[in-house]
Amino acid sequence: MLKAHAAAFLKLVSVLQTMERMRDAKTEAREPLFKFVSELLPAVSVFAEEFKWRSVAAQVTRTRALLDQASTDPPAVATALAALRERIEDELNDCLMWFVDPALAPYEQAREMFGLEVAAKLPNSMEDIESAGTCLCLSQATACVFHLMRAMEGAVGALCTSLGIPNPDRVWGQLLSDLDAKIGQMPKGAARTEWSAVRANLYHVKEAWRNDTMHPKQTYTVEQAKEVFEATKVFMRQLAGLI
Repeated sequence: MLKAHAAAFLKLVSVLQTMERMRDAKTEAREPLFKFVSELLPAVSVFAEEFKWRSVAAQVTRTRALLDQASTDPPAVATALAALRERIEDELNDCLMWFVDPALAPYEQAREMFGLEVAAKLPNSMEDIESAGTCLCLSQATACVFHLMRAMEGAVGALCTSLGIPNPDRVWGQLLSDLDAKIGQMPKGAARTEWSAVRANLYHVKEAWRNDTMHPKQTYTVEQAKEVFEATKVFMRQLAGLI
């Protein structure tokens, strides 16, 4: 899936409007016309590369070649521009575009939202974290929560490794019991308090999300997915600071 900000398409509209005005370029003076087209082509080339528009890229190449030929006259350039515009319109007709709610757009930066420490300490969870953010951007709330739960499993594995708890693939209730035992052996102090908070958040995940998410008929609203996303972020950032 390709992505682009709306501002890029506004620029593309401007390019198309400019091409429309050049329909009568056959009567333009050669040097000003060639200079104008030379300055226009790089912008079109950026779109062709970003959106994989091969036919547009090929026509840009042909138009540039025309400009390099001393024998090329304004009518030939005008014809090339018309062909280029038609190819852009053809590509746009084949595109399916999604509008992302501005309130959800920041979730596309899920990796940055979770932070560098989470990425460094919990690398096995990052792919699902990024996928969760993409799903939430597209209002696919249940898919978002599913990816967050997969990411949580990686984080639980890292937690168990850090504290020497065996068999992290067991049901979370058993893992929580072992975690309670490990925390109970810690001396009172800041570390014990922080691990207790991690344990509380893990229990919250278990009760509120995990079991229901794996049920095939369970669905989530966007608001619920946002809550799960935020709580997962809090848990992982806290865990990353301890392991």
